Amino acid sequence: MTLAPDGRYLAHPFPTWSDYLSLHGTDIIQAESQDSSSLAGIFFIEQSSSDECFPMAPSKALIEIIIASQIVLNIHLWYCDSEEARNIRAIMFDNACKLVHQVPAFHLRVSLTGRFWEQIETALAGV
Repeated sequence: MTLAPDGRYLAHPFPTWSDYLSLHGTDIIQAESQDSSSLAGIFFIEQSSSDECFPMAPSKALIEIIIASQIVLNIHLWYCDSEEARNIRAIMFDNACKLVHQVPAFHLRVSLTGRFWEQIETALAGV
């Protein structure tokens, strides 16, 4: 994810996007990682017996983003001195605050056999 010069958050594809696009009849054969789309929503996924999606308060989304960021960054922060690690965490917190005020967040419960993407489409249609 990157922040565009105009202030929009952009999502970049993973290699699996190419598989998704080819399955849905799109002419694009391979998604390039430098390609991007505006980030419409953030979804925190939980396995469940049924599919459902509901909006999250920005405060709850902020906590979830910080937790996810910490999980990813912890291994790298071990190599920083305490002041550098503190600065990185402060920047991470500031970025997360800006993100949750611009992009809506949702809690997405996903079943093994459901159609969770319909829940995502419905949630984003209401934004």
